[in-house]
Amino acid sequence: MTVADRAMEQLASWSSLAHGPSDCVTGEALWAGTREIAHLHGDRRVALCLTTDTIIRLRDELELCSAVRLRPDSPWVTVVVECDTDADLLMTLVSAALQAHFAQRPTPEAGPCDIEQSTIIHLQDTPTQRPGATAGRTHARGIARRRSHSRRHPAA
Repeated sequence: MTVADRAMEQLASWSSLAHGPSDCVTGEALWAGTREIAHLHGDRRVALCLTTDTIIRLRDELELCSAVRLRPDSPWVTVVVECDTDADLLMTLVSAALQAHFAQRPTPEAGPCDIEQSTIIHLQDTPTQRPGATAGRTHARGIARRRSHSRRHPAA
């Protein structure tokens, strides 16, 4: 069993997610109500419907994560799960996806997974485009930590 398989199995135990057939490929996907959230492509790539708004909000952090592949004009991202740190990142992003999907009621954005029709981009591969970009993996706690420091609290 691969790290991605184990991560998907762990996610399936979450009460807000259920197994069901994927709209994209044969096999199982994880669903939140009527919305497909994630499914596997191969043995290590997880397609995740993160939503456009969430991608825009987290774009800087996502571009620094070597495990994340962004897709042009798509609410879906690909997370390459090769180690436990990648699995932790996937858990964090699935949590963000669930929050985004439930906040969208009553209009779901998901749409079908488009991995076979789109080019996956990843700016980490061209560090000259991002001053200060670092090589290696950025893990889930780094995203969570940066997000918690950037939150603005309303004035009391």
